Amino acid sequence: MCVKRILEQWDALEAFFEHQAATERLVAADNLASAFKNPIFKMYFHFLDGSLPKFTKFNRLFQSEVPNLHRLTSDLVVLYKSLLSCYMTNTYIRSVSIGKIDPMSRRHM
Repeated sequence: MCVKRILEQWDALEAFFEHQAATERLVAADNLASAFKNPIFKMYFHFLDGSLPKFTKFNRLFQSEVPNLHRLTSDLVVLYKSLLSCYMTNTYIRSVSIGKIDPMSRRHM
């Protein structure tokens, strides 16, 4: 939720920290102004926006009051396949057993 809000307010935050860096001469503001101008930093936030909900859902297994060990393997497989589907073809992911999937294979991207 926080990441989504930062992305929604990206331009305003960039302008704010740029102004603060110029007027207040604070190192933190200067660092943040530089970060908000960096397209890699913004790309990283987009990555977090898409991937954090998946990890949060999986992490809830460990926060439960009841034992969920029986669900761990199947939920981990779902998480892994979900992450792979971000850059690999679904046909490949579905047709190959989980242990034989090559996440580095450029042929199936």
